[in-house]
Amino acid sequence: MTPPTADIVFMTDFGLADDSVAQCKAVMLHILPTARITDLTHNVEPFNIHLAAFLLAGSAPLWPKGTVFAAVVDPEVGTVRRGLALETNTGQYFVGPDNGIFTLVMRNLGVKRAIELTNKDFFRHDCAGRESCPRQEPAVSSTFHGRDIFSPVAAHIAKEPAVFSKLGPAVNKPLLADWPVPSAGNGILTGSVLHVEAPYGNIWTDIPEDIVSSSGLVPGSTITVRAAGKTLETRFARTFGDVPAGQPLAYINSRGLLGLAVNKGDFAALSGLKTGAELSVEISTEALIDMRRVSGGKLFFDIRYATAGNFTGKQVYPSAQCYLRKPAADALLRAAQYAANAPKPFRLCVLDCYRPLSVQRRFWEIMPDTRYVANPAKGSKHNRGMAVDLAACDSKNNWLELPTEFDDFSEHAHRGWAGASQAAQSNSRALEDAMSHAGFSGLPSEWWHFDYPGWETMPVLDTPFAQ
Repeated sequence: MTPPTADIVFMTDFGLADDSVAQCKAVMLHILPTARITDLTHNVEPFNIHLAAFLLAGSAPLWPKGTVFAAVVDPEVGTVRRGLALETNTGQYFVGPDNGIFTLVMRNLGVKRAIELTNKDFFRHDCAGRESCPRQEPAVSSTFHGRDIFSPVAAHIAKEPAVFSKLGPAVNKPLLADWPVPSAGNGILTGSVLHVEAPYGNIWTDIPEDIVSSSGLVPGSTITVRAAGKTLETRFARTFGDVPAGQPLAYINSRGLLGLAVNKGDFAALSGLKTGAELSVEISTEALIDMRRVSGGKLFFDIRYATAGNFTGKQVYPSAQCYLRKPAADALLRAAQYAANAPKPFRLCVLDCYRPLSVQRRFWEIMPDTRYVANPAKGSKHNRGMAVDLAACDSKNNWLELPTEFDDFSEHAHRGWAGASQAAQSNSRALEDAMSHAGFSGLPSEWWHFDYPGWETMPVLDTPFAQ
């Protein structure tokens, strides 16, 4: 009978300076000569269980059902900590110390079965080079369970998964590590350094992409990183080349984490940050915030320049985006809450927010009238991310009665136009009340347009919208 071929994925913090990894593989191959052993990495920073857990959880979904993972980052080797084997709901197997290394695997993939490794029949026996091996006391070192317990157990499972139930007693509660959870609040992201990526010195924080996304931070914005007693201002960017060589950046790395780097440089050397260091990332007042990501359902987005429903009669924006500088973004959310709690509740329907300067130039060519379109030579409040166009809507996001349609460049659109119906005037005043309560002021010639104070301190932008 042809021996089975099976995948064993092997990860340790052993490094490759000696024969530790080779000895582990020799044990595996003695049990299953046809095993395909893939090195996930053997350069986990020594004793960094958190990083090992992250790498395991990130890699496992890429491997097929039946794959066996042997993971050995084991600073408590030889103590009372248990050896553990897991079968996940995805049909994969994990073998290693019960020290939290499987925390993220268990959370992400689910646990079907967990076994404590106590059956010495599946440990290493000193039989190398022999045709047969009589049962005898296993050859287990007190300091090398990676070779003597976890490697042979992983190979036995790969050879015949049915042995899983024979490895030892069931474990009801494998250890789940209680690592600090990254968070976001009041424009500040908090977390820690998970890994320093050699040889580049890029920092992997433990702040996941979804937390960054929930802050609404738009690429190109400025952030401030505080850690290890140092403060560093940098840009949030899509990739290294978005900033000049030698300049720092923050970005979402290939593992879906907030990373810190220097384009063609070494962020770790620049900052002095090391694994485990706590850090905070503060979103600056000049940062652009994606309102769709922070609205929490309080706003409805009807971005007219992403459709033909505007004075140009054409789609101008490539996609329906609403970006505002952070102070204006925070204020708009306050206005939305005020509208929701008004005596006659209504919703804010957002028609336009930040507008790139290049678009402003197109508008000026069509309508060179400063009552309705700002001269691009100076830039507009929209170009600064400090103006927003809105309508008042009902609970189903239908416009309430208002003086005119959007982009009506006539006196009928002027704020307080007496010719509007009583209902239109009332709804327009309610909209203005909500916005003024949050600190905005209305443009006299457009009932839908509101500016936030401090706009004059913000630079004009021509940042393109994400596709």
